Amino acid sequence: MTQDILRYTTRDHILNAMIAHLAVTKGDWVVFKKDLERFQDMCADFNSSTSRFVLEKLANAEHEHDSEAFTAACQEFNRLSSSGMQDWQVSILLEEKRKMEDSVLL
Repeated sequence: MTQDILRYTTRDHILNAMIAHLAVTKGDWVVFKKDLERFQDMCADFNSSTSRFVLEKLANAEHEHDSEAFTAACQEFNRLSSSGMQDWQVSILLEEKRKMEDSVLL
């Protein structure tokens, strides 16, 4: 593998890990933001990626309990991949939005 391939796949893995992280932390945006910062420190290319900006938008929308901003961030996330979001990602994001709307999030 070349460095370029590794760099791009690392960003994808971080993105997937952070989406899965939403389900595990049960909407704890503080932990989510801290782990996002940790990944930024581990992968310099991730800092300037669109993926990081979308994840930050998701975290901020969750923190603010802003379901419209969360939906917009999800739509932006869907555009990151040419094939759209995977089923497991959609499931996690829909569950987070439901919790947000039901005021179950921390």
